[in-house]
Amino acid sequence: MKKLKRIVSLLCFIYGALLLISCHSNDVPVPLPEAEPEKVYVLKFKSSDIKEFKRIEGGKTTDITKDETENIFGQRVEMVTPIELQFNGDLLSIVKPYDVVENYAIKWQDGELFLHSDAEDNWGYCGKRSDDGRFVLNTGMFSRTTENEQRKLFITGQDYSLTSHDKVLANTDDVVIWLRMELVFEK
Repeated sequence: MKKLKRIVSLLCFIYGALLLISCHSNDVPVPLPEAEPEKVYVLKFKSSDIKEFKRIEGGKTTDITKDETENIFGQRVEMVTPIELQFNGDLLSIVKPYDVVENYAIKWQDGELFLHSDAEDNWGYCGKRSDDGRFVLNTGMFSRTTENEQRKLFITGQDYSLTSHDKVLANTDDVVIWLRMELVFEK
């Protein structure tokens, strides 16, 4: 056991000596150049416009009046409406009420903005910029009810890339409440 302690002590001593030998006193650390932070371009929420508000049931589509929005969706419309958009290079941060922030990889094509969906690994259209510096963000909201003999399933959601209620329908027997809005943002 004593012999093992001597060997371990000798190895530790040799290791320490090698560390000291490898460091030269004239090695001056060179600071890395600071990367210039990219400028964040911020747009604030200005207004919203309901483009579609429908009930789809059994293949039949019925328009719903805009006044029914709160009765059907409650405060969800207010909760999902961003208060600000922060563009930073190829990243978009969508700031919502109560400090909720969503981050997306983005790409522009001919004035149209596309968000990357990690789940589907694709790019989905979400809005467009105008010549006057405004940005129009697409927002689709839905609630879907599917019912059979054994259960009743209620699904609700919101997405910036939903431009049609067709993507929400799983089968023709579903009951879907569909709301598509265009949200306007300005500097």
